[in-house]
Amino acid sequence: MLPGCWTALHDALATPPDAGVVAPALVRAAGTVQSSAWRFPTLRAEWCDTVRPIGSPADLRAVGARDSVAVDSCSGACLCVPRATIEAVGGFDPRYFMYSEEVDWCRRMWASGRAVYYVPHARVLHTGQTSSHGEAQRWLIPERYRSKGRYFRTHHGARTERVLRVVVLVAAV
Repeated sequence: MLPGCWTALHDALATPPDAGVVAPALVRAAGTVQSSAWRFPTLRAEWCDTVRPIGSPADLRAVGARDSVAVDSCSGACLCVPRATIEAVGGFDPRYFMYSEEVDWCRRMWASGRAVYYVPHARVLHTGQTSSHGEAQRWLIPERYRSKGRYFRTHHGARTERVLRVVVLVAAV
């Protein structure tokens, strides 16, 4: 956590009465901000992300907010969540492995009446993809798509999951 991060997250969590989780901006070692706040996945966004991963319709990187802003979901790299929220909503769904678990959790937050906030002035140094590079990519890429499928099946139904499989297959070809 960079200086002032904890205070900014704590204050952001206490301010709106509906806050269920708050997330900081993720900053690379070079000082640039990573994309870490998104709209909920849709088939259109998955198509765009698979075909052209830069500038996906789900990406809220350009939100330009200076103050806390409600978002659909945010990266699970660093989250501040009150214990009462975890007790009410539950924790991460153990059926997910490494991908989509935070999106599922954020969706459950919203469904329970709790909001998800991105706090751009709270910053955390994040070395992205250290768990998913090199040799690990060989088995993590299929896991990423299994998790996406699980998310779509859970929140949009089996038919939408089947369409997602076609989208991914066509984009891969």
